[in-house]
Amino acid sequence: MRPTWSRTPSLWLDLMHILLLGSGGREHALAWKIAASPLVTKLWCAPGNAGIAREAECVALDIADHAAVIDFCRTNAVDLVVVGPETPLAAGIVDDLAGSGIKAFGPSRRASQLEGSKGFTKALCTEFNIPTGAYGRFTKAADALARDEGLVLVHPYDDPTVIAGQGTIALELLADQPDLDTIVVPIGGGGLISGIAVAAKALNPDMDIVGVQSTLYPSMYRLMRGEDPGPPAAAATLAEGIAVKEPGRLTRRIVKALVSDILLVDDVTIEGAIEVLLERQKLVVEGAGAAGLAAVLAAPER
Repeated sequence: MRPTWSRTPSLWLDLMHILLLGSGGREHALAWKIAASPLVTKLWCAPGNAGIAREAECVALDIADHAAVIDFCRTNAVDLVVVGPETPLAAGIVDDLAGSGIKAFGPSRRASQLEGSKGFTKALCTEFNIPTGAYGRFTKAADALARDEGLVLVHPYDDPTVIAGQGTIALELLADQPDLDTIVVPIGGGGLISGIAVAAKALNPDMDIVGVQSTLYPSMYRLMRGEDPGPPAAAATLAEGIAVKEPGRLTRRIVKALVSDILLVDDVTIEGAIEVLLERQKLVVEGAGAAGLAAVLAAPER
């Protein structure tokens, strides 16, 4: 018989309330195993998913809001918090919980750098002669190389020809579904959404183009609101394909002119979208590719 999140323990056992953070397959496996323990009398998962709901009580709690997580733990007498996703770990959720006297299973912010930052891990391996693949870090190196060796730099997204090529996606979408009225597009540097917006609007001026960015890399979102894009987040994101420090100069003009709105989604929502695509469509999709569905799931009324 499948265990549930609530059970009556033997008299000699202490009550144990556990909060599990996350919503992906990893957390589902953790929930299944934790729920099987006779030591556990209450198991919550935030935010969880439909599968996890069979093992734990799912709660609508923003795990990026550390104060809210701590308040939940105090209100519900949580004995242990188990953290699954790397994003809250890299953001220091375990440190904040420990600082509030709440026990947590997971590495500290400092230790989480090993998983959250490829650059940190590579530098550590180099410093202590730990075998690892060759790597390099570059800032504007392409411009210097093009100048020194007389090469032509083709920008990956801030180039008219690249943008035009991306626009063919809109042509294919409208060829398959001529009645489309909205297209939701992930945004990194802005090349993909710029091309799609130009092509789609040319065929249907009333087409609604909606962009999506990670909450950790909201540069275009901020620019479109007249804000400073600010520095990139220190934490890694599942949507690394759209984790761009600065949008293009050309793309930001196109986005401002043709895109109606930009939505932000966090890694927990992206992780849930990846799981939905895997379970329902049998598609294995990277985080950036799932960002559009994540926005739809997070704001269905939009």
